[in-house]
Amino acid sequence: MVLNLDLLSNFVNLPSLEGTVADLIKKQIDRVGLEKSSLMLKCRSIEDKMGLLNKQLEASEKYKSEYLKRYEDAINDKKKLADDYMSRITNLQSKCSSLEERCSSLS
Repeated sequence: MVLNLDLLSNFVNLPSLEGTVADLIKKQIDRVGLEKSSLMLKCRSIEDKMGLLNKQLEASEKYKSEYLKRYEDAINDKKKLADDYMSRITNLQSKCSSLEERCSSLS
């Protein structure tokens, strides 16, 4: 493909073309600047959301650890009560056996 250099040089030297190209470049630069600003705002928004989510996660972790401690305390209390009841039952069984022996000896 052969280019006609005279036609190309006339086309490039047109003052209106220089203005048009400059306007297009300026519009592109402005558009890129707007996109950059928009992306920076989105980035800050995401960072803020991440900060909020991290705070929520910390609060949830704290609640979880407190809940697990209460749960473990409840389990320990249950075990203590079960041991106390078993001790009482054993004590009552031995008293009952002792009373049964007395009653059988009286007969």
